[in-house]
Amino acid sequence: MITLSEACKIAKKELESETTFIKPECRDLSDSWCFDWGWKKTPQENKVGLPELRVYKATGNIEDFPKSGIPTEEEFQLMENALKINISEYI
Repeated sequence: MITLSEACKIAKKELESETTFIKPECRDLSDSWCFDWGWKKTPQENKVGLPELRVYKATGNIEDFPKSGIPTEEEFQLMENALKINISEYI
């Protein structure tokens, strides 16, 4: 089992680059955390069709969320009902 702090480090390593940044909020999906990212040049721009990063609590394994880029109804409901967590202190 990994901590939220460890998950943030994983997400930051995967999502941050010269052109992208990790957003200071994640969602708790029960078995995992979901991290969003943005473009540094246009931070308020929505990324339509581009997935977020899911980090599993049990293993630290990662995958895109949603996997296809477009959420199923179940994935959409999971995100809508997920607890939002401020992660500013970790990133």
